[in-house]
Amino acid sequence: MVAGAINCEKDLSQHPEWQDQYQPKHDVQHNIYNDLMKYPTLDEWIDNVRSLIIKLPVLLRNVEKFE
Repeated sequence: MVAGAINCEKDLSQHPEWQDQYQPKHDVQHNIYNDLMKYPTLDEWIDNVRSLIIKLPVLLRNVEKFE
């Protein structure tokens, strides 16, 4: 992301080197993003919080190394 950039539709005919990058990928399943915006369940939240609590001391030690 570039500061001050404007996100708008681009005419790729002016940039043929990028056209292939924006074509649908045949080796990617079209449904992999279906649940991307789905809210986590309560159990998933609890599992993630527990995981973070377990990892917190290690994460904090790593942060202290860079201060």
